[in-house]
Amino acid sequence: MSGPLAFPEIYRNAVSEARYVRLVAGAVTVNLVCLCFFLVSTQSSRGGETFFQSLVWMQALILLVYGGQRAAATVARERAERTWDFQRLTPLTSFEIAAGKLVGAPLFAYFLVVASLPWVLAEVVYFTGVGFGDLARAYLLLAPLSFVILSLALLASAYTNAHDSGSVNTGGAVLGFFGLSFVSYISMDRQADAGVSFFLLRVPGDLFFGLSAAAFGVWAFSGAMWRIGRDLLERRRWWRLPAFLLFLAVYVYGMTFKDARGEKTYMLPLLALILPAIFAYIGAMIHREGPEDWRRWLALRGEAMLDQTPVWVAAWATIVVIAALVGLSQPLGTWARLLVVIPAFLGRDFAFMQWCRFTKSRRPEYMAMAYLALVYVLPSMVLPAFRVKDLYFLFLPAVSDRVGAFLNILPGVLQVAAMGAILWSTLRREALKPED
Repeated sequence: MSGPLAFPEIYRNAVSEARYVRLVAGAVTVNLVCLCFFLVSTQSSRGGETFFQSLVWMQALILLVYGGQRAAATVARERAERTWDFQRLTPLTSFEIAAGKLVGAPLFAYFLVVASLPWVLAEVVYFTGVGFGDLARAYLLLAPLSFVILSLALLASAYTNAHDSGSVNTGGAVLGFFGLSFVSYISMDRQADAGVSFFLLRVPGDLFFGLSAAAFGVWAFSGAMWRIGRDLLERRRWWRLPAFLLFLAVYVYGMTFKDARGEKTYMLPLLALILPAIFAYIGAMIHREGPEDWRRWLALRGEAMLDQTPVWVAAWATIVVIAALVGLSQPLGTWARLLVVIPAFLGRDFAFMQWCRFTKSRRPEYMAMAYLALVYVLPSMVLPAFRVKDLYFLFLPAVSDRVGAFLNILPGVLQVAAMGAILWSTLRREALKPED
């Protein structure tokens, strides 16, 4: 497809948003706000810099908060209004739908930013204190940050059902305010100019943050596209979540990497395992794969079976691989036990969540969250009261110097084995039984 028909969402939003009164009112309002910023900045000794920062902050507010709210309302609103099924019947691909919504939904926000650009250019050309380097620095950060916030809002919308469409709209604005606070922090943090360590490289702070935001934006957009493609019955690639978890592990490890002159801080490399494990559990929660999904998966063979691998199975296998890679990267001393303990406890939690789904609990994900609260919070509260903190390793993924490595690892291994046996028994009874 070509022309406006390739991205009808952009064309539809352009038609609906491009009303004369709306455009004029928006442009006049933005320019009046810019004029107010200019008048206030003239009272400051650093008027040029103050004016420029105010303009960029206003543009970030429009793009991140208003644009984020608009992007978050796209798919969720269509599901609530029961128009999503009609769009699924079109010949559009998941990329065309996702890109159309990412660009089309915040179209009016883009217009407001463009309407304020003459003030920014006039500030750089005619006033002192701000140069083209500052202009490039600001927009090389704002552009990828807007991309990642809007992509995250679209991702949240793609995973939202019709009943939660109202809350996801608020969530998009909250994401925008989070991005806005990041912009404010970076603009005030002059230490970013000193650079950021990534493995053995020293990367300029602005460049690093911009590239990081762009990279995570690509992953967020891919996640939204994958979820939309699932509704379109497109082929599901098994490697997408494992690839993101590996990327996240490498990213975190690169930021915590210590060269030969650095201190041996053992917990920092373990963050490359802990953060992907958290994202793996979140991914497993939002993909509700019940007995019917497992029955269809187990009936497949070859590459089709690989593509339909349950999300938590693929995620857990990736966490095991990440643990092995972190262990091979550098010696961790006693902390190396966590490379076995964390995957073991995570596997236990995955198995319990799936068991809740197999038993057809009304809200299995809520049950799994309540279980997590009990098994992780209660030992932290009860054991100190009885002065037996040394027994943390029996109930939590923890390291104990008072026992050997085998005894430290054994509780987690036994728990995941026991929960796996229970899950297998339930799987044979629920997912493998013949259909009526």
